[in-house]
Amino acid sequence: MVKLFPSSVEGWNTVFQAISVILIAGTVLAGAGAIITNRIMNRRQAKDLAAANSEAAKASKGVTDANLEIAKAKEGTAQAVRDTAKANEEVALLTKESLLTRFNLEKTKTGLLEARANVEKLQIAATDAKAAQQRVEIDLAKQKERAAMAELELAKLRPRDLTNEQQLILARELKSAAGARINVVRLGDREANVLANHILGAFDEAGWQIEVTEVGTISPPVYGVILRVNDAREPEAKIILNAFVSARVTFSLDVVRVTTKLPVPVLVVGLHPVQY
Repeated sequence: MVKLFPSSVEGWNTVFQAISVILIAGTVLAGAGAIITNRIMNRRQAKDLAAANSEAAKASKGVTDANLEIAKAKEGTAQAVRDTAKANEEVALLTKESLLTRFNLEKTKTGLLEARANVEKLQIAATDAKAAQQRVEIDLAKQKERAAMAELELAKLRPRDLTNEQQLILARELKSAAGARINVVRLGDREANVLANHILGAFDEAGWQIEVTEVGTISPPVYGVILRVNDAREPEAKIILNAFVSARVTFSLDVVRVTTKLPVPVLVVGLHPVQY
């Protein structure tokens, strides 16, 4: 039979010594294991701490970057606020300018309407003024016509004569044919006699040879100054015609259409035309 336990003290001592050795070896092994595991743990903790510090640094950098982004965002927000405020100011200014433009536009429209109304009034006034002017011109034309008729009537009533200027012009124009002959028929009528004498004086001043035929009356009566010639193209006839025109002497031309020609031009100073 096998004995499990020693039967002597020496055996138990040996057992206990063996147990002590085993315990010491276990303690040494435990201490070594604790040291080794502690070192492993320290290395791992250091590694984890380094990783944590790295992560913390990254996180700190991230926080810093985030803070920078936040600061940028705040600056952007502030800039946006400033831009918004500036935009609001510009909108307000544009709104004010738009209102002012609208006001000016309405004012311009009102002015345009008033100007058109004034133009219409002026056009109406111009039309009225033109009509009034036309009436005035018509009245003036009528007055001139009446004055001319009155002047004509007055001239008919006024005795005929030649002014000094007319006599001078007549004599000057007739001198180019000095020495030419003319026959002047002078009536017994006083008014016609005076005019005939004025004409005779001009011919005499120009040096013409004058034949005066005195007659009391002519039947049928002859009115006005009549120049009788064979041909108006004859030199003496042309000179007398031009002289009478230059001196503004009213006369009529009578070209004789008979076989027997007049020896000289004949000037008949007839009655006043008012007696027609």
